[in-house]
Amino acid sequence: MDKKLKFGIIGCSSISERSMIPAIQKSDSAELVMIGSRSETKAQEFAKKFGCDKFGTYENVLDDDTIDAVYISTPIGTHEEWSTKAAEVGKHILCEKSISTSLKSIKKVISVCKKNNVSIMEGFSYRFHPQQKEVERILNQKRIGEIRNFSSCFLLPILPSANNFRFNKKLGGGILNDVCCYIINASRLTMKDEPISVMCKLFKNKKFNIDNNGIVSMMFPGNRTT
Repeated sequence: MDKKLKFGIIGCSSISERSMIPAIQKSDSAELVMIGSRSETKAQEFAKKFGCDKFGTYENVLDDDTIDAVYISTPIGTHEEWSTKAAEVGKHILCEKSISTSLKSIKKVISVCKKNNVSIMEGFSYRFHPQQKEVERILNQKRIGEIRNFSSCFLLPILPSANNFRFNKKLGGGILNDVCCYIINASRLTMKDEPISVMCKLFKNKKFNIDNNGIVSMMFPGNRTT
């Protein structure tokens, strides 16, 4: 790649700090240009930590003409807003999962991206891990035969807290958007198909009015199940 993809960060989250920003800085094909936060003070702290010269608000990131793409890691309930705003100014988008909280919302985001000739990608990093690539190689070689059932479990051991967006319904909190999306994505990837029926049972945390436990069952063509 002759030209490095210039990234702006929208959201000073822990995943930005631990994984995404270091990955951009290690990449031969990407470059960190600017860090944006709701708080300029926090943006400045992140910028100083990673040796980034530019920092500011989310709007400042979108207004910077030198930025090619943005990485969005705000709470899920805000993804539609910032994805559409990024698309409208021609920025390509890498958005943390889930892209949004409903099918209607995601269709809107995709429509705006298509209208502005912008690429958008959901941040399922596991899909590019060498371990996952090895799994795909084994499956493609049919070394374990035909896949009839895929079973998975995802646990996130965190204590309920009003300060954690995962327990805030308005911010898109809940296990379906934050965790079950991995199971659904991995099922579709493994089956190399789309489900023909889906059943989901969610159990609520009554205090926070969000789903904190659930079961998803899917039927795929050929009577294959997850």
